[in-house]
Amino acid sequence: MRTTTRSSPLWTRVSKGAAAEIAKDIIKYILLWAIPPGVGVMGWLQDLPWFYVSVGVIVSGAGLMTWLVQFDEWRSRIRVENKLSFANMRIHLTPATDRMAAIRFGFNLRNTATFPITFKIDNLKSKLTQGNNTLYPPNKEYVNNGISIPPGGTGFFDDYNIVLPNDFNGNTSAELQCKVFYGKADRFDHEFELNKVTSINFTGSVISGGQHWYDQ
Repeated sequence: MRTTTRSSPLWTRVSKGAAAEIAKDIIKYILLWAIPPGVGVMGWLQDLPWFYVSVGVIVSGAGLMTWLVQFDEWRSRIRVENKLSFANMRIHLTPATDRMAAIRFGFNLRNTATFPITFKIDNLKSKLTQGNNTLYPPNKEYVNNGISIPPGGTGFFDDYNIVLPNDFNGNTSAELQCKVFYGKADRFDHEFELNKVTSINFTGSVISGGQHWYDQ
């Protein structure tokens, strides 16, 4: 493990989500069924004509439905969850004269929110496997205090270089695994995992493959 991330306990994140859904249901169902009848009862108690009572019930119900739709749209705009997603993998090559000297793996993330999102990485692991031989990048710590992505923008994170032996050739399997924590500013309340694999062929200073990565 190269990085350590402090995040909110799982039960805290679950309880917050559950509370938000309960509050939403209260607004949607209890108020939806309580306000229009309440308007009707108040009109009846004031001895208003039934025509005015019925109009009041219809208008209050329509107004409440409109408000609920706008409330859902507002919640969708400010929600952070699922607004940061995996975009594509990255491969950076370091060629030598007649061979490939090093290769580095990373990934791009896309922010679909209307506000900046900050992310950080935990337990990033990349490797290159050929038969019984597995090559890793150096086991060094990252400066991993959070990377901010602007609204509608993309951000990236790369592992360190994997140095290749002088005679390295043939088919290989490349893998990258990590956990991504993200949120607003310094709050990393949401997360998802990446677990990608692809095949790459090395022939001297030329490589082929690696365009398509797959989930393991």
